Amino acid sequence: MKTHKLKNSTKNKPAINKQKNLKLKRHSDIALKISISNIFLNIVLASFKFLAGVLGNSYALVADGFHSLSDVFIGLIVLFGIKISKKPPDEKYEYGYGKVESISAILLSFILFCVSFFIGFQAIVSLKNKTYLSGAVPTTLALIVSVVSIIFKIFMFSITLIISKRTCLTSLKADAWHQLSDALSSLGIFVGIVGAILGLEIMDILASLLISLIILKVATSIFIDSEKKLTDHSAGKQVKEIIEKCLTLNFSNLILKSIKTKVSGSFIDLNIELFCCENLKLTEIYSLTQKIKNKIFDLNLKIKICNVFIFPKM
Repeated sequence: MKTHKLKNSTKNKPAINKQKNLKLKRHSDIALKISISNIFLNIVLASFKFLAGVLGNSYALVADGFHSLSDVFIGLIVLFGIKISKKPPDEKYEYGYGKVESISAILLSFILFCVSFFIGFQAIVSLKNKTYLSGAVPTTLALIVSVVSIIFKIFMFSITLIISKRTCLTSLKADAWHQLSDALSSLGIFVGIVGAILGLEIMDILASLLISLIILKVATSIFIDSEKKLTDHSAGKQVKEIIEKCLTLNFSNLILKSIKTKVSGSFIDLNIELFCCENLKLTEIYSLTQKIKNKIFDLNLKIKICNVFIFPKM
């Protein structure tokens, strides 16, 4: 590899970084807008479900209202995480604020555990005492709201998924698939209400029990994901394979020694150790290191810190 080519590769580095920062800011702004929209729509849905559940005699719809309210908290965490990720490191947090999101998410998971327990406990008590038999039958209002909820959730899923693909934000992608799971749970509520209207009153209670299990699953998923981020969990085999392939294709004069990854908040910290087959000067090693970093950052793997160490071949 010729030295002058390496120097040329870093000439436009400031311009590239500036363009990259502008792109990240634009993506963050778009993500913030869709997150705020999702939060607003979930507040509206939760309000309608609570009201329709009470007036329409459907405990399952009230439980689904709690589910939509939990979606508001999840949306706030996504929003909080995006805003925090934009905040630069300072003297107090020299490595940034990424893990604050994970701490908030763990607190939220405990709240969701409590909500799931409350809804499930009430449903089990109702099943045991058969109090649902003396309750009023769900009305058409509850049925209509459940249908509207399904339509809204599918719409929110579609828009959020499209934006997540454009911005390459995994938090939005996760939120999108969560919206789809909400649509499926609302479908379960619809079936439960129809069953109750047709004389199978137990269906409404079973539907609310299903909602408590879905909330429990979401809480568990959030807790496990946040725990991994707080305990410096590896980014996984797939990320390493992508990085290794990039290095193999672009730097034939280097031999890979090791790749170490660490999930830090919503980002990845990366350490790469390489052997060099050539005798290079310090300036050449610096230029090569910068070129490797630029290639790695271009992979769009949400890598925040990339350390590259080049050693002479043993």
